[in-house]
Amino acid sequence: PELLLLDYNLPNGSAQDFVGRLDEAGLNVPFLIMTGAGDEAVAVQMMKLGALDYIVKDVRFLELLPTTVYQAIDKIFTERRIDRAEKALAESEEKYRTTFENAMAGMILVNVDGRIIESNSAVLQITGFGRPDLVGTPICDLLDLTEQHIDQVHHQLLIDDMWSHSHENRCHHRDGRFIWV
Repeated sequence: PELLLLDYNLPNGSAQDFVGRLDEAGLNVPFLIMTGAGDEAVAVQMMKLGALDYIVKDVRFLELLPTTVYQAIDKIFTERRIDRAEKALAESEEKYRTTFENAMAGMILVNVDGRIIESNSAVLQITGFGRPDLVGTPICDLLDLTEQHIDQVHHQLLIDDMWSHSHENRCHHRDGRFIWV
């Protein structure tokens, strides 16, 4: 079911008991609580158990019920959309991470301050450095860059935070020599 409407007082116990049995069975069903007695302690208790809302069966009950149900269903569908979006984002991030890490070409991510925030395995293999050696290091300490090139890159990073750049350059190797990358 999309949504349960539960009366707090049920023939074989309370809604609290029923929700407990649902939880034990591994069923996470959204629900609204209805009661003839407007007890705030019951409302708080049921909201802690996951009730989306609490409705008192009084003279306005039939007037408020449709709106309350629509709001609950809207909340359920919104939460489902958010869950799907978060799952898609996690899958996309994993795909990006795998692609980045397994690329044959050396790839380095640099922040706007010009410091290395991540490098892939190819960079580590090419340079002989370990990740801890590179993270936080200014890119100009690794690459033999001219001041003009550093200014050009910095300017482009300020304009576009996702800018990608590829060129041949001399690079410091861990053993002290320069290599072309």
